[in-house]
This record gives sequence, structure tokens and C-alpha cells, in this order.
Amino acid sequence: MHGLVLMLVLLRAQALAQLPQSIILDVETFNMLQLSQSSQDANMDDTIVHHLNRREDTPPETYEAPLPFHPSLMTHWVGDSSEKIFAVGTNNDGTSRLYRSTNYGRTFKDETSKLTRNSVTISNFHPSPHDKLHVVIVDSKNSNIYMTSDAGESFERLHLDFSLRLTKFNPLVEDMLFAYESESGNLYLRLSIDRGVSWSKRLVDSHGNECQVDNVFWSQSAWHPSDKNDTLYASCITTTSLQILKIPSVLEVIQEKTQPVQIKGTDITPMFDTLIPKSFGLAKEYLFVSALENDDDDTDHEDHKILLVSTDRSSFSPTVLPSNVGHTLDYRIIDASEDQIFLAILHTNSCNVYISDESGLEFVLSLEDVAAHTETNKNGGTSLVAVDFARVEAIDGIYLANKVNGSRVQTLITFDKGAEWEHILSPLDATGCHPPDCSLHLAMNTLYRDLRFQFDPIYSTTSAPGFIMANGNTGDRLNVAPSSFLSIDAGLSWISVDNRPREFVSVDHGGVLVAAMPFGSQTSATKSLLYSIDEGRSWIPFQFTSNNVYVVRLLTEPGEESTVVSVWAVHPDFSKGWLIISIDFANVLGKSCEDSDYTTWSPRDINSRVGCLLGSRQVFQRRKATSKCLNTRNFDRWTEIYTCPCYSNDFECEKGFQRIEDEVNICLPIDDSVSLAPACTYRGQVISISRGYRKVSGDRCKGGLEQAFQPTNYVCPDPCPVTEWSEWSPCDICHGMITTRTRHMLNPNQPRDFCGALDEVKPCEVPNFKDIVSVYPPIIRTRVNESIILSALIKNISIACVGNSNASPYVTLSWKIFDSNDEVMRLGSAFVHADNGLPFDMNKDVLYNFKFIQPGQYKTQFTIRNGKQSDSNFSRILVYDSGATLQMSFIPSMSSVLIPSQSEQIIREQVSTNLQRTLNLSSLMMSIEQVSMSEEENLVNVSTRIFYASDKTTSQEYFSKLSALVKTVVETQKLVIYLPGKQQLHAKSSSVKLIVDSNSPPADDDDGDSTEESKPHKSSNAAAIVVPLVLLAFIGLGGCIVYFVRRRDYLKSKFGHMFGLRSRGAFITPRGGIIEDSDDDDEDDDEDDDAMLESSPGDTHRNPMHVSMNTVFLSP
Repeated sequence: MHGLVLMLVLLRAQALAQLPQSIILDVETFNMLQLSQSSQDANMDDTIVHHLNRREDTPPETYEAPLPFHPSLMTHWVGDSSEKIFAVGTNNDGTSRLYRSTNYGRTFKDETSKLTRNSVTISNFHPSPHDKLHVVIVDSKNSNIYMTSDAGESFERLHLDFSLRLTKFNPLVEDMLFAYESESGNLYLRLSIDRGVSWSKRLVDSHGNECQVDNVFWSQSAWHPSDKNDTLYASCITTTSLQILKIPSVLEVIQEKTQPVQIKGTDITPMFDTLIPKSFGLAKEYLFVSALENDDDDTDHEDHKILLVSTDRSSFSPTVLPSNVGHTLDYRIIDASEDQIFLAILHTNSCNVYISDESGLEFVLSLEDVAAHTETNKNGGTSLVAVDFARVEAIDGIYLANKVNGSRVQTLITFDKGAEWEHILSPLDATGCHPPDCSLHLAMNTLYRDLRFQFDPIYSTTSAPGFIMANGNTGDRLNVAPSSFLSIDAGLSWISVDNRPREFVSVDHGGVLVAAMPFGSQTSATKSLLYSIDEGRSWIPFQFTSNNVYVVRLLTEPGEESTVVSVWAVHPDFSKGWLIISIDFANVLGKSCEDSDYTTWSPRDINSRVGCLLGSRQVFQRRKATSKCLNTRNFDRWTEIYTCPCYSNDFECEKGFQRIEDEVNICLPIDDSVSLAPACTYRGQVISISRGYRKVSGDRCKGGLEQAFQPTNYVCPDPCPVTEWSEWSPCDICHGMITTRTRHMLNPNQPRDFCGALDEVKPCEVPNFKDIVSVYPPIIRTRVNESIILSALIKNISIACVGNSNASPYVTLSWKIFDSNDEVMRLGSAFVHADNGLPFDMNKDVLYNFKFIQPGQYKTQFTIRNGKQSDSNFSRILVYDSGATLQMSFIPSMSSVLIPSQSEQIIREQVSTNLQRTLNLSSLMMSIEQVSMSEEENLVNVSTRIFYASDKTTSQEYFSKLSALVKTVVETQKLVIYLPGKQQLHAKSSSVKLIVDSNSPPADDDDGDSTEESKPHKSSNAAAIVVPLVLLAFIGLGGCIVYFVRRRDYLKSKFGHMFGLRSRGAFITPRGGIIEDSDDDDEDDDEDDDAMLESSPGDTHRNPMHVSMNTVFLSP
């Protein structure tokens, strides 16, 4: 922790200073301190000496640095191992002053002028967690950011165009931070990856709605595999609830963007109506938020709160609490540091602590009636503000809690994560005090609020494993006049320090323990403190200043590795300001420690028979109490871990069980109705029956009594003979996407209560809709007014309703038609297919007899959807009104070179590519029809079809220009084919012919006088062949009609259901309209061709897979 806030609230006649609620001093308390000050100060040192075993040591060095008085003082060390300390003093009017020390607080200098010559309001001070030289200071009132890259030697000011309220660095990604923007009383989130030089736009959700910030948290890849070190979670306030957003990677969104980036969060909000503001949190692998459950039938209680937990970073589930948990008014996550959650729940008449399994979802009772502080919130409900519960740092599994027992508050300790709670043994020097009638009780949050103390009630640190320093008393209950105590073996045993409360700190990795009289409602000004260099065996008084002061806080460099303690004090006469006193204990300890100065120590459970804790024995290196030496800053404490055999203290109660009060390690069912094992469903089934215990999360024990606490297995007799399960039924995609299977009782007279399930239902697997659709033909070239047919094939899936169901399957099909601008054309109505007479699983959909009456390039799209997935494919359509055949021959550039016979494909591809490029034609506007080789003449003949599909000019003009362009291209030798071996083929100028179709206007030849009449009369020859064929077709058709009339009744009964629709056609107009082509009214064809039917654009849906062999029509 790089920053601490020191605040005073003192009410005097001439001045009023504001304090946080936790340390408010009223007038009566302050006057009491003033009246008792002189008498207490006179004999304070004598009292201390009387209770201590004095040692002669070289005294520590002290340095005093005065600062002007400010009601609020905020201090920051600039990184570890740094001598630079910043202090920010804030006045009642909000203005601030910046002070800096470059020598561990021995002197401070006012450096506000480095920021601005005007007044400044410093709302946030952020040293970078990555570079101790980088600091960001926020002036929220004036929307300024001050940045330094040299630990305060100089600052750069950046004025923002928004009001900045709060910033927080990402602890693992350099220069990344988020900020709260304030506007009209609301907060919004912005992000920066360059230490605040540039900022993103406000965070929005997937719909573009701005997030009104409630809570924001950085995550880490070590906490969850789906997270990165720049993953961010935010809760946003909505009209009636909360919205929870996730940004998977801030860098991926912002990096290398020059403009302010819009940050969008992924919505992971749980599906609950009312989520409670300020309840969203993140603790390592757990996300949690609380919801309000309104019970209209329960008028005697406030609304019930439920806790939702997520361990997969996307979905939330309600926690499972014991069946007798009762009504929940409020809750607090009081610890989630050891792969489990300790949850304090405020019930109607008590506050209980529950512990989860590793999933964070299933909870069992750990301790009832825990002391807690509650307040009435702004909505009139009851809020849980503080709970007397503390974790001992550096050693897993050890917690302290205060339990309410009638009118008494007693302190308990657990060494196995709350599985068992014990009274704390009284100090070794307290005679006649033995549990349970007499034990040690420690003051925690609730009493500290009354005493107005600002420091943590239970002091323990990772730099000194096993050391616990706290204030309390011995007896049968906790009282309001605490003394100070110390444990050096993680709470197993305790010693008295002083008969008055003390604030504790340690330096040099626990080599020096320091205790000072704290500022509070029952303490007085002082000029002395106590320190110990032998693990508390003796305490030495030390006068650190000449005049009495109020010690507001004892501060050390983060990590407690240095030997310097800073006393932040204020004069009783507040006009004299603050006094920062730096005390360096390096002289007291002397030389650096050697290997012979160290010993080993292991924490253990008080109930462990083999000296273990959580199933293992951890061996820590520790300096001997009798050694007087420095651990040094770079001291690396080694540890070893040994696995222990399992005993009862390695297990806690399983879900559905709870420990019985006053009994040793006995877990019994909470409710007699709770089923201890699932019912037998078949003979030989192996059922696991819980004994009521589960291993404590994180416990490493193996063997021992492990088998006695594990579930026992039970082999079932045959409770109800039944048949084998049937095969799973076909997936019914028309009714809920389910499949079922059944079995039957062999003895139908036996009661079903003993038979288990006889029917099972499960959801079907949704087909994989990837690359399953193809449209045939993929390319169509057709004349205006010619009918075309398209087929859509669906492969690799079977889509069918079960039985003879007429319901719509869970799959829909649709066609779209696009013009050359990729705009959906307007269709007359949905395509209608035959209804229920055909099979549903033909996996084909056909689009029959539709026409285009305007030339152009079109596209049809067929789509299949199942609600979650879709697949589409296209067919390209060229509608032309004129066509021509381009004939040309290619010869080698060298006559002696023969054209390889296997070159046909290469020639086809290169001719197509060259013609498209030189004639500016698309692949749809032309196609290579024939490539033939003449070995005798050593040339290649190529025939190419070219189509005209435009109304910008006449086809005659188009083909005339095209003919001239082709000849120019050939004459300039731009039409070249490259074959393997560096061979080249050139088009012969004399071979080029453009033959326009007979129904197309002719293209001009070289003389410009070519006409349709002058062309060979191939059409007359074709007619000579076609007319007999047409006559034969009519004769055949007449015979079919006579046959159908005579056999009409039979055919109707046999196949009538297949022809539920009339055969009709449809035209698509240039504007996308549909013109109906009715065979029932041929005389009105000309009039119908001019009709325009307007309709809504979009998909043409129908029941899927209803495939008809009749003509598809568009209904007007």
C-alpha cells in the first residue's frame, strides 16, 4: 500500500476540522482529553518503565520535520526502496498543498509551485506501480493532470476537456489506468494507456448506452484463464438495476488508434430484476453481485437479498445456503483470499459467517452470532457496515472473530479456515485465567469505531510471518478499555505488552516491533513509544520528541523492509501544525545477520497432534530473538513444506450439515428431512453417501484418518425391476428441439415411488450450419423474358418433423434477389410451396419460372436459419437482350514451334482473362464456349460468347464499337497467350469475326454495310427442323390430355394432394416489382406485362423443406 490518509476531526472554539466517520471526536471526548492531559503526561514514562524489562541499547536516530496544519494529510512513498515521500495537505475549503521529502521524511519542502501558481485541489495521487519515478496527480476541480517522470523534480501539466474525479493504475500493465469522469452528479469511465496523456471516449454497452459507473475492477490472467492483465470489469447504474460489463482487453481496443476510441463492454449481467448498487465485486477468481428478492407475502421483513457468484467470468448463479439460514437483510464478502469465500450474512436477529466450497457457490455455517455494526441506509433498510472478523496475514487458515454470547462479546480463533473455533489462550503472564471461563479477547472493527482508532485492529504482515499484535483484555468478555498484546506463533500463545492500547508496526522484516499510544477517544498525547528487538520479550521506552503530541499514525515504507518508522503526529495546539518524526533503528540493530543468527519456526493448529496446519508443516526461517543484527532489505526468507497425515481438524462440515455447539468436530444434518443419499434407481447402482464432512479447501493432508471422513459407497439392491432404456427418439425439430427415451416396469403393480425415472428428455444437438448450402446453377445467363429455375441444395443434415406432424420445423428458408447495386428487390409476396403432401426431408428448395423483363446483372441468395446459426449461398444471373459470338484463331509467334496439345485449359483461361481486361468485360458478360486445336494448321480456334445487358445504348451500337475494339486489340498485338517454355500465341487479324445473334441488331463489318438480311439464313434451316418437332409435341400432349381425362378420378385419389397449387409464373420488373403471368387469361398478357405490383422488401419466408414439383409463383 503506497498511500495512506491521515485525518483529524477536532472541534475547538476557534477551528473546526472534518474527519471520516470512523474517527470523529465529539466535544465531550476532546475536552476530556484536554483535562486529563497534564496528569497523564507527568507519569507516563515511569508507568511504562515499571512494566518493562529495560535493555541497554544504542538509541535510534530521530529527525523532525514540521508541516503546517491541514485537517487532512495524505502520504505516499514513491515506490519500494525509495527515500522520496510525498505529503498532500488539504484544507477545509478544498485547496491543497504538495510537500516532498527526499531523505525518508527527515525534511519536507512545499513544492506546490511546481504544479501551478494558482490554487490546486489534489483529489488523487497515484505513484506508478511499475516505475517509482512516475507519479500522476489529479486536480479534479480544475480538470488538470500533473505528471512527473523524475519523482517530483519537475511536473508536466495536462488540461482535460472533462472533469476527472478518480484514477487508478493497472497494477500489471505499465502506463495503463482508468478514470472516473464527473458530470451532473454522475460518473463515467474513461481509459488511458499513456499515463493520462490521452483518453478514450466514455465506456458504453453493446447498444451504445453510456455506462454510469458504479464499481470498476482490474483483473489478472493469474486469477482466471479467460482474463488478461488488462481485462476490466465495470458495473453500471441503470434505471432500476445494474448492468455488468466486461472489456476482455483494453490494449486490443485502444492500441495504435490515433483518435479517441469508443470503448464497448460485453454485457454479462445476470438475469435478475433488481441488482443492488455497490454490490458488484471481484476477488481473484470470483465475481459477485447481490440481487433483491421482493416477497410481497412477507410484510414482517425487509426485502430478501441473495448473493450471485460467477467463476466462469460470464454466468452468475445464486449461492446455495443451508436450509435453515433464515431471512437475509444484507451480506458482506469478508475474505476471498484462499480459494474460498467467507460470507457474513445479516439476519433478522444475528450476523452469521458462512464459508463456501472452492466453487464459491455452496456455503456451510462457520460461526454464528458474530459481532457486527449496522446502519440504516437511505432506503430505510439495514446495512451491514463492519464485521469483527480478521485474517492473519502470511499464514493460510488462521482467522479471528468476535462472537456475541448473550450480553458478552468473546474472541475466537480458528486454525483450519473456520472448521473449528477456539477461545484464545490468555497471556502467559496472566495467572488464574483459563478457557472457557477466562480467555483473551481482542478489539476489532466494532469497538474501534467507538474508540475512534484509525489503524487496523489486528496487525499482521507478510514480512513477519507469525507475528500478531492487537489490543484487548483478558476475562470472560471484551471490555472497552483495551490493553496491548503480542503473539509470535500465529495466535497459539500471547504475551502482554502494555496496559494501554497501542498502534503497532514492524520494520526490518519483523526485526523491530514498535508500539505507540494511538490517537483516540480514550488516549492522550504522548512523547514516547515502545520498541522491541527480541520478539517482544522486552520492550524499551523511547522518547521521540520533546513535547507531547497526538500520534495519528505510525507509517513504514511498503513491505516493512527498511528500518525507518515515521510518526505522523499533530500538536495539541493545532495551530502549530503537523510533526513528522522519522525514527531509524539501524543503529540499534548494528551489524548484518549471519547464518548462525537464524533459526526455524513452524505454525501449527492448536488441535493438531503432529504440529501441522492445514495438512502440512511449513518451516519458516526467522532471526533468533537473542541475536541483535540487521536482516537487511534484501533478506530472502526461505520456507519448506512437508505433507502431514489427515486428522479431524483437516475437515469441515459438508453442505447440509453443521457443527454442533460445544461438541468436538461432530457434523450433523441441519434438517432431518435432508436426504443424505440419492435414491436407488437400479440394481447394482453405487451411491456415494456423505458422512457429513469435506476436506478444508487448501488442506494438503494425505492418509491418516482421511478414509474415515470420506463418503462411503453403497451398492443398491434392485428397488424396481425395469426394462432397458429404449433408443433415443429422432430429434423433433418441430416441438422444442428435444429427443426422448423410455423404459417400463417389469412389475406393473409395483408402486412407482421406488422405480426412479421411466422417461428421459434431453435437448437435441443443433445442426452445424457451416457450408451446407449450395445454389445451382451458380451462374445463369438468360435472355429478357425467359423463365429460369434455381435449386438450393442442403447437404449433411436431416431436418424433419417427427411422425406426421404438420408443425413448422425449427428451420426457416428464404430467398432474396438483389439488383446490380446489391439492393434487395421488391417482391410481390412470399414464395408459396405445396403444403403437407410431400416429405419434409428432401433437403432441396426450388425456385420455379420467374422472369426478368429488364436486362442487367442480378444475384439470388438462399439462406437457411435455425434461430442460432445460418448459412447462405448465391447464384449470379445475367439478363441480356442481345448476344454475339466472337471467333478468332491463335498462331505461334514462331511458325516452327508446335502448339502443345495439352494447352487447352491454359489457353481458355488466358483468353478469358485478356478479353475481360482489354474489352472491359466482367466474367459474367462473356464465356469461352469452345477451344479447338488444328494440328495440321498449327493453330487454335477460340469461340467466345459475349452478351449485352444494358439499356444505356442500343445493342447495335454496342456490338459495332466492340467489333472495332477487338480488331484494334488484335492488330496492336495486345491479345497474347503465354505457354510454358516461353512460347507465345498471337491472334490472327484475318480470323477475327463477331457474329451477332439473329435476333440482335447486326454489328458493322469493315465496309459498314452489313445487315441482318445479308447474313446466312440459319434461322430458316432451324425452323425446318423445329416445326416437325413442335407438331410431334402437340400430338403427344393431346394424347396425355385424353389419358388424364379418362383416368381423372383415379389420379385425383392417388396424387391429388401433390398438386395443391396452380402452375403460375412471375416476372421481376426493373424496380423489383412482380408481374403475374397467368395462363388463365392469355389475351391480357400485354396488359399484364405492364402491371407493377409493389410490396415490402426483405426475405421471402416459408415453412422449410416444403418442396413442390409444381411451379413456384408470386402471389399479387
